[in-house]
Amino acid sequence: MLFRKVIAAGLSVLGAALGGVLGHYAFRWIWSQGFYAPMVPGGFLGMGCAALSGHKSTLRGVLCGVAGLGLGLFSRWTEDAGPHADSFKDFATHFYELRPLTLALLALGGLIAFWCGQGYVVEFWRRQQPKVEAQRQPEQ
Repeated sequence: MLFRKVIAAGLSVLGAALGGVLGHYAFRWIWSQGFYAPMVPGGFLGMGCAALSGHKSTLRGVLCGVAGLGLGLFSRWTEDAGPHADSFKDFATHFYELRPLTLALLALGGLIAFWCGQGYVVEFWRRQQPKVEAQRQPEQ
């Protein structure tokens, strides 16, 4: 039982890492096309985590939400040319100076990561159809 939990946790971390990397590069590609989507890295991180996890977990969702916020902020920093772009630490300590839309989209990315990281997306796809028993007709 413990072995299964350790394997599930390891797969969740692997999925989150793969999803986060994919989300980061997807954000950079979207930025290069002239669009703005800082919620993508967090969303991909949460979906990657949920894709390889075997069960629902609120703790995993919270961890994915926090990691999604951090990854979204990091991805935004890699494309920033603002006054605090010298180091990520400097950029992160002055995150409140970002535009309100950016802050809202980063928060949305964290919420998506939280919701997906809990495992609800996987459960949606694995949902089983309810069994409908044939109704017996009364004999006449």
